[in-house]
Amino acid sequence: MDLALVRHGKFNPIAVIFFLTVMVLLALAVAVPRGQDVLWLNGWHNTFLDLFFLVFTNAGDGVLFVPLVVIFLFVRFYLAVVLAASAAIHAVLISIFKRWLLAGATRPVMELDHSLLHFVPGVDIHAHHSFPSGHTASIFAIAFFLALTFDRKIFTGLFFALAVVVASSRIYLLQHFLSDVAGGALIGVVSVVLAIVLFERFDSRPFFQRRMSLRRSTAQGAKDAPVLDE
Repeated sequence: MDLALVRHGKFNPIAVIFFLTVMVLLALAVAVPRGQDVLWLNGWHNTFLDLFFLVFTNAGDGVLFVPLVVIFLFVRFYLAVVLAASAAIHAVLISIFKRWLLAGATRPVMELDHSLLHFVPGVDIHAHHSFPSGHTASIFAIAFFLALTFDRKIFTGLFFALAVVVASSRIYLLQHFLSDVAGGALIGVVSVVLAIVLFERFDSRPFFQRRMSLRRSTAQGAKDAPVLDE
């Protein structure tokens, strides 16, 4: 399990897939008139898609970073540190855009005719701080990190599909435009790259090679326990 971005002088195919996807999303965001993306995807609404996207959109909640970081502490400290750094970097970048650079960016509900929209029951529709999509940034960072870590075609496909589904859900649920989703995907992937670049020099250090072990703690506790005479 490693996080190599470049192998044998060539870019890791997984990195290429994710960066190409981001480029396609950015290109579509420029080519498709603002709002048409939302009307098109939201226009496919039905009961199944309402429930489907309502469930899967939660995978983009940044809270998912917490259990994943804890899990990777039992695999290798280096992986946990890189994932935690990715979470921190993407959170900072999102805050900069949402709170300062593009604080006035409005969401679909503020720009589109409500009679043309399908509102999914139970969804709290937001009106401001549209760019970028935080959910998309989170899931792309997580999916990209996991795909690099496990480096198996089947896992890469699953993680990539999950990222695309969550990104699509943000548009379907009227929370973001395609441009917001594209920006979020870019931030998610870049945050992982920056985290890897920052910590790759420490990968071979003894501390970063370590991992937490419940078995070791249990064994130590048994060793220190008093022995009773029979």
